Parts: sequence; structure tokens; C-alpha cells
Amino acid sequence: MTWYWSHQESRRWSLNAMYRAVGISKQAFHQYLGRRRSHHEEVLNLRKIIMQIREDHPTMCCRAMYYKINPLFNGQRPI
Repeated sequence: MTWYWSHQESRRWSLNAMYRAVGISKQAFHQYLGRRRSHHEEVLNLRKIIMQIREDHPTMCCRAMYYKINPLFNGQRPI
């Protein structure tokens, strides 16, 4: 569904028809996109922090890094 949404100009069916076929509403799909976007931004920020810690403390273990950063999620994919 996300691929179809990003390539909608080259397809002949409307997105409304796709929403009906899949059985979801526009609102649900756009909420999903928002959650996915915010999760992606959080992962990018987390990677920056990890790289900075690795530069300053190359021998710090992952467990210590996890407790120092204390991220909001555990690496799970968004819903």
C-alpha cells in the first residue's frame, strides 16, 4: 500500500479504490504513515547519538549504552 501511495501518478486506479479494496480508511493509512515517519526520525537520531558515543567511548558495551541513552522503544517496528 505504501509503494502504491508513493507511485500513485503512474497507476490508473485511484487511492480511494485502493483504500476500499484493502479495507482501511484514509485516516488510518495516514496515521500509519505518521507513526512510521516519527519512528524513522527517532531511529536516525538514535544512530547519531550512538555514533557520538562510539567516538568518545569506543569500548562501551551495548548494555551500558542502552541504559545511558534510555530510548523510547526497543528497536521494534512501528505498528
